[in-house]
Amino acid sequence: MFRVSPLIRSFSRKFSKQPHPLGLSPQTVATVKATAPVFAEHGYTITRTMYRNMFQECPHIKEMFNQAHQVEVGEGKALQPLSLACSVGAYANFIDDPLKLSTAINRIAHKHVSLNVVPPQYDTVGEQLLRAVKQVLGDAATPPIMEAWGEAYQGLAKFFVGMEHGLRQAGKEQKGGWEGWRPFIIKDKIKESSIITSFILEPEDGKEICLHKPGQYIGLNARFGDVRTTRNYTIACKPNHKSWRLTIKKEPPATPGAPKGLVSTFLHEQAQAGDKVQLSVPCGDFFLDTESKKPIALISGGVGLTPNLSILEHVVAMGIQQHVTFVLGVRNAEVEPMHQYLSKIRRKNLNVKVKFIYDDPPNSDYPSGPVTLDHIKQAVPHKDSDFYLCGPPAMMNGVLKDLKKWGVPDSQLKHEFFGPWTYSP
Repeated sequence: MFRVSPLIRSFSRKFSKQPHPLGLSPQTVATVKATAPVFAEHGYTITRTMYRNMFQECPHIKEMFNQAHQVEVGEGKALQPLSLACSVGAYANFIDDPLKLSTAINRIAHKHVSLNVVPPQYDTVGEQLLRAVKQVLGDAATPPIMEAWGEAYQGLAKFFVGMEHGLRQAGKEQKGGWEGWRPFIIKDKIKESSIITSFILEPEDGKEICLHKPGQYIGLNARFGDVRTTRNYTIACKPNHKSWRLTIKKEPPATPGAPKGLVSTFLHEQAQAGDKVQLSVPCGDFFLDTESKKPIALISGGVGLTPNLSILEHVVAMGIQQHVTFVLGVRNAEVEPMHQYLSKIRRKNLNVKVKFIYDDPPNSDYPSGPVTLDHIKQAVPHKDSDFYLCGPPAMMNGVLKDLKKWGVPDSQLKHEFFGPWTYSP
């Protein structure tokens, strides 16, 4: 049986002399650290319970989440509860030095700003999380343990609130910036393939918009029928003060039994030029490193080309002479977006190389997919390049692993995952 008290005394002695970056007491740090294995065992059940309770009681928070990520299929776990369970588990494990999670904290803060998360919602989520802990663990969640986890949550929440306030102020104070939601009009709708459509959006007030960092995303808040919800989409064009292009895939059910993409289906099938949506300022920590002079390798899978397309357009528009390799992997030519557009960029810029890889090639001139390290080695001049990766999880995980084996340092590997992000140390 897991014995908490001796572990708490041991950890308490260890941390009693170290000031905590979030202001947590040594006793709280020791208690959370000692009970981290319990949360690791029951974390998914706790977060699953939390979301179920919260969505029933707080519909204003429910609209901020993609409900497809709440669906369990077969013996699988729903993505959103799994993501939160992993994040809370990581926080518990690193409670003695949470700044080791600075990358994850920064990424989550950007996501919250894009979704317009406001401070009072932290109180609601905290109450629901602690209630779920007690509901799942029962008498094992003693008052001292609940008090410690409550203090740990409030310390992290306070840190997030301060960090997100800074991000909001920076977004508001930049040229063409704002805070919260801003109305945009769909000016054009362009079919890129059988499953991908681009939407050109301009601000309703006709004033300028802020310049995004190439690779960043926005939050899109839309209402249709009785449904109001929010999604994140990457800005798929070079930075400019007039308009943004969102290139969006019509999402099918992620797995049998899951719902199809609610917002993407609406945008593809019903949204028209002249319709209005609400957008956030650009957010995200995946963007071009403008200080680096290394060759640039943009590795994309399917609609994951969107942040890399923004980077490519920016490099070309600014006349940057670094060598750029753009690798795009797709299932087949029917679903492939922007083949002619990318080919045109390649023909006009001697420093740009574009390589198309198909799971089902249209002819023998193209290599067969999926994208592998061998494809990348054939396309990229050398491994001392900055790699930007975005695509399906299977491709991303495989390519990242192989690039590290090839000897590419972590500092030159940048990647963007779509959907709930699961922390992995």
